[in-house]
Amino acid sequence: MADNREYKKVANGIYETHSHDGNKEYIATFRCNAQRFNKKNLTKLFNATTLSKAKTALSDVKAEIRKGNNPFEKISYKKDKKFVDYMNEIIDSKKGEYQKNIKVFSEKHLKSLHKKRLEDISRLDIIEIISKLKEEGYASSYINNVKRYVGFVFNEAMKNDIIQKSPTQFVKGEPKAQRDVRTLTNNNLQTAKEFYQAILEIKNFKYRVYFLMILFTCRRMGELLELKWSDIDLDNNTILSRAEITKTKRIQQWSIPQSLLDELHKLRKQYPKDIFIFQSDFVTNVSNGKMPKPVNKTLIGFEKKKFLGNIQSLRDKKFHTHDFRHLGSSLLIELDIHPFTIQEVLSHQNKSITGIYSRSTKDKTLEALEKLYDYITKD
Repeated sequence: MADNREYKKVANGIYETHSHDGNKEYIATFRCNAQRFNKKNLTKLFNATTLSKAKTALSDVKAEIRKGNNPFEKISYKKDKKFVDYMNEIIDSKKGEYQKNIKVFSEKHLKSLHKKRLEDISRLDIIEIISKLKEEGYASSYINNVKRYVGFVFNEAMKNDIIQKSPTQFVKGEPKAQRDVRTLTNNNLQTAKEFYQAILEIKNFKYRVYFLMILFTCRRMGELLELKWSDIDLDNNTILSRAEITKTKRIQQWSIPQSLLDELHKLRKQYPKDIFIFQSDFVTNVSNGKMPKPVNKTLIGFEKKKFLGNIQSLRDKKFHTHDFRHLGSSLLIELDIHPFTIQEVLSHQNKSITGIYSRSTKDKTLEALEKLYDYITKD
């Protein structure tokens, strides 16, 4: 057997292996009527999901061959499938995002592949498409999406044994553009002070506390939205981020400045029954009642646009919510906070630093965030 899968011989001419999805499959390699037949997938061709069924299928196949018939004829047409025909089959079997996006990307960028047979499309064909997108000035994220959806078509073809390998397998996507947030403004401190004043003008108290948390804790937007009141230890100035809401999928405990904790106390008094700290005023109906959920990111985005419009130093510049995190880390550097403490504040995983220093204590991270708060809020 020539591919990378492991094959175990379980009967004469029959091998057991696993598909790319991890499902058990039975493959036949045998001779009959002076002909050799290699790697015929009995599971996919004849629904032979057990060894007993595989033996029966192989017996029937040999009987048909001895009669002069081709038992594989019904699937031989697949090998001649053109890219556009197979892609449309996939689109018809999928719903939502894939169905919509494959159609869009195909009509705009993949017409050069449409009339080619799947097995005739090479890596160079894919590289040519990506190179053309680069020349036309498409963003790296867009180019990667085109590659992703083309790859999806070929991966489906591999699963169905139409092709042996995908031509997109070794084609590199575009690296994401890296931006140094410190170049957005010439004065990080002044920008942070403007942020602070603009946030204080937000009328909705829940949104105001949310953006104060973004500015003064250097946490990620989505992580803060998913926090529950049960995650806060009010006595020890700490919050425990559950593994399912963190980027690293690990439990993270982090500190919070006392001034922010005071704001959270006020918020709790306003919404004593809420489960999420930043709970939406809208609820989702479920069979057993109403299910609470965090504030929608879109609403947060609208609120951000309102107050960012009042910040002079950011006029005509893109500023994403995640940039608060980078701005905070830049200010911690200006405050001469130890690099490892900054790493702890950001909850970054860095083996090279971890190997040199012991873990920073909770007191150190709390002290760093208190300094950051004072640095921004005091004249």
